[in-house]
Parts: sequence; structure tokens; C-alpha cells
Amino acid sequence: MQKRIEVASWPRFLIPLAVLVAYSAWAFRDGGQFANALAAAGKLPEMIPGFPEGIAAKAYEKLAAAGLVNDYIRFQLIDIPYAVFNFLTLFSLIALALKQFNLGATPLRFTLLLPGLYLFAEFIEDPLLSVLAGGGGEPAALIPLQQAMTTLKFGALTPSIGIALILLAALAIDALMRFFKKSA
Repeated sequence: MQKRIEVASWPRFLIPLAVLVAYSAWAFRDGGQFANALAAAGKLPEMIPGFPEGIAAKAYEKLAAAGLVNDYIRFQLIDIPYAVFNFLTLFSLIALALKQFNLGATPLRFTLLLPGLYLFAEFIEDPLLSVLAGGGGEPAALIPLQQAMTTLKFGALTPSIGIALILLAALAIDALMRFFKKSA
């Protein structure tokens, strides 16, 4: 972890961010697999943390009725690179802030675990969603696991984004302060 903080830099943050933005524009475009599945199902199982009973099965039924099961399964494949780009962006931003503010040796370094936990949950959740949507596996056993991974994903992603936004604001303020110090 310490090594990742030491090598953190603006380019190591900005490059994954640019790829994430471009990939997201394509993956979540109108008329794409995700948009079509969302329109048909209303709420998709990966968007609902917790353990709501019956919602996943209803979503899969709606997808099947609309003939969008294959689109939905393809989107789960598309979602994996999105998760990787999300991880790289969040991790690199947090590492950059820890480096910039000399916090790499403090307990705050453990915030770097949150994006990794998110990625772990996505790597389990996406194949489960594909199997369940395709009618494979035993839903009674797999749906609770999928719901647990969705809950873990949101539990790691939400604070990761919050921390990242706060740190981005702090980095911007720091950069402005340095700029004005040099100007004076």
C-alpha cells in the first residue's frame, strides 16, 4: 500500500479518470444494453442494496418478457471494465491525496481498501447477475449472495466516492493556495 502512495501522481489519476468518463459515456448511453434493460425492468437487482424479497426475480421476468436477457448479460460483461476503471480512478485519487498531504503513514491509508472492496464485490456480483438472468443456478441460493455482494458494493463505493470528492476538493484548494503563494 505504501508503494502505491509513493508513486501516486496527477497523471496516474487523470488517465484512469479520462478512460472512466469515456467508457461510461459509451456503456451507459441511451439505446445501450444498460439503458434498455433499465427501461424494461424499472429497477435492476444491482441497483438495490439490501435484501428485498422478490425484486430480483421480478426484474428477470421483465427482462425475459422484453426479450432483453441477452442484452442484460452482455451489460454484465461491459460492467467489469467499468468497475476496474472506477477502482483505478478512486484508488489513484485517494493515494494522490494521501501523498500530497503526507498522510501515507497514518490510519487514513486504509481508505485505499474501500475501492478494492468495491472491485471485489463487482467481480462476484456481475457473474451472479448473468447466471441468474440466464436462468442458471439455484436462485434460492444465489440471489442472497448476489444481494450481499450488491450491498457490499454500495457499502464500499459510497464512502469511496465521498472520500474521493472531499480529497479532490482539498487537492484543488491546495493547488490554488500554492498558485497564489507563488504569485505573491
